[in-house]
Amino acid sequence: MSYQYNGQELHVAPPVENVSVNNNKVIFTDHNGAKALKLNSSVDTHKFLDWLLNS
Repeated sequence: MSYQYNGQELHVAPPVENVSVNNNKVIFTDHNGAKALKLNSSVDTHKFLDWLLNS
């Protein structure tokens, strides 16, 4: 699966095992290892988390 944000594409390889959120930074672990994403706003963070957890 992939997520488009600010013109960049982030690839996520299920299963997502761990998710950590601190302000607008999301760190998660998928099949390929840990990845981090810095988002611009809390709205963007909520949209990404909704996509990540419900895809």
